[in-house]
Amino acid sequence: MDIFRICLLEAVRGDAQAQNKLGDMYRLGRAVHMDLEAANHWYRLAADQGHVAAQYNLALMCRFGLGVTECKEEALKWYELAMEQGRNTIALNKKKASHYSFF
Repeated sequence: MDIFRICLLEAVRGDAQAQNKLGDMYRLGRAVHMDLEAANHWYRLAADQGHVAAQYNLALMCRFGLGVTECKEEALKWYELAMEQGRNTIALNKKKASHYSFF
C-alpha cells in the first residue's frame, strides 16, 4: 500500500498527523495531483484538533488565498492558535513571516 493510501486511511479515522500530512501532499502535489482546496480541507480537520503544524499551514493558506479566499483575519486566528501552543519553530518563523508582510 502506498503512503497516500495509508495516510488517507488514518486521516479518515481522525488522525490529525495523517490529516496534516495529506494536506502537505495535496498542497505540494506529492503522491497525488496538487489540489489546494483538498489541502485546506485536510489542514482544517487537523487544525480543529489542535495540530500545531496544521494550524500554521492553514494560516498561510488563508493569508495568501491558496485554495480559499484570502482572509487575513482567519489567517491571524490560526496563526495565534498555533503560537499559543508554544511551538518554537513557529515562534522563530514569526520574524520571517513579518518580513514577507504576513499581516
